[in-house]
Amino acid sequence: MTTISNVKKLSTEELANFLEENLKMLTEKTDVLKSNKIDGEILLSMTEKELRELGMLFGTARKIILFIRELGEKEYCSGT
Repeated sequence: MTTISNVKKLSTEELANFLEENLKMLTEKTDVLKSNKIDGEILLSMTEKELRELGMLFGTARKIILFIRELGEKEYCSGT
């Protein structure tokens, strides 16, 4: 199961691959994260506004934030 703790440990490259697989994001969308050296820990601390400031479109940024929120809720509910 994917958890916030697991995402936090992802390197920039691992994070890009994770988002491509789990959110069906295109490589061109994850390239923004790679070029800015965003890893799992940094991504978890970012806001939607910050993602958009990196050049992500609204929908892409929102999808990432909602996914992180969902992971957090699952982790909270499962008590991990």
